[in-house]
Amino acid sequence: MLRSPEEVATPLLAICAHPDDIDIHAGGLAALLARAGRPVAFVLVTSGDRGTADPTCTREQVAAAREEEQRTAAAELGVRDVTFLRFPDGDVQYETRALRERIVRLIRERRPGTIVTHDPFGQAANADACSVYPDHRAVGATVFEAAYVAAPGPLYHPEHLAEGLAPHKPERLLCVMSDRPNLFVDIGAVFAAKWRAIRRHESQGRHLPGMEEFFRRIATEQGTLAGCALAEGFWELLPT
Repeated sequence: MLRSPEEVATPLLAICAHPDDIDIHAGGLAALLARAGRPVAFVLVTSGDRGTADPTCTREQVAAAREEEQRTAAAELGVRDVTFLRFPDGDVQYETRALRERIVRLIRERRPGTIVTHDPFGQAANADACSVYPDHRAVGATVFEAAYVAAPGPLYHPEHLAEGLAPHKPERLLCVMSDRPNLFVDIGAVFAAKWRAIRRHESQGRHLPGMEEFFRRIATEQGTLAGCALAEGFWELLPT
């Protein structure tokens, strides 16, 4: 289904594992909404502090560089609201109360209509290695539980209610890195901005020759499924 950005409920809260995840997989949607003046916020569960091949770098140095890249990339999309939860890269665990509490708090504070996150069930045989990376699975599963079980439930984290944070359930989750996309957004008008955001992640080599063609090819493949030139694809999950 090709969906107009006007049909996407906002605020939009994108919660992903690492810097660059949102820009690569949902940067077009974020840019479209931001250009329309609609509220968009990014949350990165880790700072990607192990994301280097340079053994002389410390985790603190990598985290600082990647956080700065993410802020600059988000600004290319028109997004200024960027939060880092700073859980350790590569060690994110599902069923960690600390992570669930942080995400529930964010949902109750921001009260999103739509959440973008990783496919929590992305373990199908034809899913690529990146989509089943442990951090991605753990974040997606925790966000799913937080959004549809804990954040709406007044007996989950009742200390929030004492602070004036009422329960909240988003209208939908849009899952990225999924092998079963059923909702697409035409990003032809904002692909240039999406690419500018992606290339800001220089520590990950996103600026190197051939990268723009690589990401354009992915958008073209999604566009073929959607019936447009360039698209982003999501697996839409709705609450019962």
